[in-house]
This record gives sequence, C-alpha cells and structure tokens, in this order.
Amino acid sequence: MLLCFYAFMRCITRKAVSGCCEWCTAMAGRYVYGEEPDDIYRRHDNCDCTVTFENGRKRQDVWSKRTWEAPEPGAGAGAPVDFIGKEVPQKDLTILPNNDTIKSEKSIRSFSQELTEKYGFKISEAFEQLDEKLCRDSFTGFEYILAEFPELLNTVQKIKVIRTHKVPMSCERGTLNFNSDYFSSYDILSATCKRQSEIRHWIQNSSPASVMVHECTHAIESLLINLSPDYLFDFQREDAWRECNEASKIVSKAIEELHQNGIGLDQSKVQLVSAISKQSLISDSETLAEAFADVYANGTSANPLSIIIRRITFDTYSSYKKGRV
Repeated sequence: MLLCFYAFMRCITRKAVSGCCEWCTAMAGRYVYGEEPDDIYRRHDNCDCTVTFENGRKRQDVWSKRTWEAPEPGAGAGAPVDFIGKEVPQKDLTILPNNDTIKSEKSIRSFSQELTEKYGFKISEAFEQLDEKLCRDSFTGFEYILAEFPELLNTVQKIKVIRTHKVPMSCERGTLNFNSDYFSSYDILSATCKRQSEIRHWIQNSSPASVMVHECTHAIESLLINLSPDYLFDFQREDAWRECNEASKIVSKAIEELHQNGIGLDQSKVQLVSAISKQSLISDSETLAEAFADVYANGTSANPLSIIIRRITFDTYSSYKKGRV
C-alpha cells in the first residue's frame, strides 16, 4: 500500500554519476515536488547528473524534456515467494524522499526522544528523517565535550534540520543545525569526511563525531564569553563573539607556549595553524574548533598546537568558573 501511494506522488529525482563532485553528491536524492532544494536544477560544466520529474508513472527529463512512462510496479517480476510463512509487517516504515530508500522510522524517533529526555533539547520534526546510526555516532562527540564542559547544555538548547550544500553542521545562537543533505546518509557524510581529510581541508581522520566536536567547540567559545568577567553587557558579549576575542587569546597563548617549548620558532602563525588544517586558517574561532576535533580524532598524535590549545581552553574555562564562585 505504501509503495502504491508513493507512486502517485509528484517527485523530483536527481541522480549523480559515480565519482562526481562533492556538490553533485550532496544534491543527489529524491524529493517531494515543491519541497526540493532551490539548487536542484543547477548544473556545472560537464555535469552528467540527471534530474527527472515524476508524476505517477509519467517521467520527464527536466533538461532534455524527453518523456516516458515507468512500468507498473512489479511488472516483469516473478510470483512472490513466501519464505517465512507470514506477511512481513510494514508498520513504522517510510520512504524518505531525499535518498530513495526505505528506512525504519522507529529507531530515529526513539533516539530523538532520548535526546529530549536526557538533555532537554527542543528538536525539529525533520530530525526524524535523518540517519539514526549517523546521528548516534555524531553525538558521541557531543558527550565527549559535555563531560568536561557541562555548562554546554545551557548554551546549546535546540536542534534544527536545515538543507544546504555548504556544510554538514553548524552551531549558532544556541542551536545545533543538522544538514539533511549530509545527515540523511551515513555513506555521504563519511565519504565527505574522508575526502576533506585527504586534501587536509579538515583535520586528519575526520569523522561525523569529530564534526560534532568541532561545532560544540564553537558553543564552548560562547560559554567562555558568558563566563568571562571582562564582559558586563550583552553588546560587549556580541562584540566578543563577532571578533573571536576568547579564541584569539587562547590561540595566541598556545603559539607563545609552543615557541617556549622550542617548536616552530621559524614558522609564522599561518604556517603553524595550517598544519592543523586549512579550515583552521579561516579565523581563530575555526582554529579553536579544529584543534578540539584534532585531539578528539587523533589523541596524543594530534598536532602539538592543537593539544596546547585544548588544554589552555580548559584552563581558561576553569579559571572563569572559579571567578564566578
């Protein structure tokens, strides 16, 4: 019954060829017509993707305008074979429009409830369309940060699902944003992490959990600003966040300590920071976040600057807390 219902829905399906670019891979999927991403119809030079409009059994290539009709469901198939002697229950199953697969909805809904009960998160309904294993794996990074920075829960209170090809996750104004273009598929995000590590854009051995650690570190930076005695008014805290004040102080102290240890004396800040990852070069805030992800993913094998940055951050946090007592 579910498959028959779905056959009469109007959909847009974008398929990417093997070995295509990251943007095309992120855009690939099946979407309910009217809910497709704004960029679904875009294509770059030498793009071999296909975008098909589906209306019941009717199909049309949106670029060439070629039309055809899909066969009836089950056409050409042999008689069904009953292997277990009874009908397979179909409840709690749904077809996700963004990846053209049938998945269990029950487990991700249970995980969503777990997060709400355990952490008090306000979670958008779209979270229940994401990959359950992928979300669970990523939250090991959240628990890793929370173990040492328990006040993080006061900073991160909401979880939303967004759709953009730019980043897998983001953290802003107390909200963790999960990008459905990545978090609906374990394979897509894992492949992205591997590729970004290989080109050194992200830290080595990047993973869904280390991506979460990165984003939670931005929340730590916000936490430090809230705890610091240097900012008395909200506008000062806004300025400190915009100008990366706390991150800049920590990174500067870490580089100074690195030099005191006789490491990187002949290297500039850009050279030292880029050794963590290219992402680290964007700002001191990104350096801080990548350093935490580096230590999480690589432990004692992480970049020496990353290890120092993480320790100084915790020392700063502890110092600010004592000042509040």
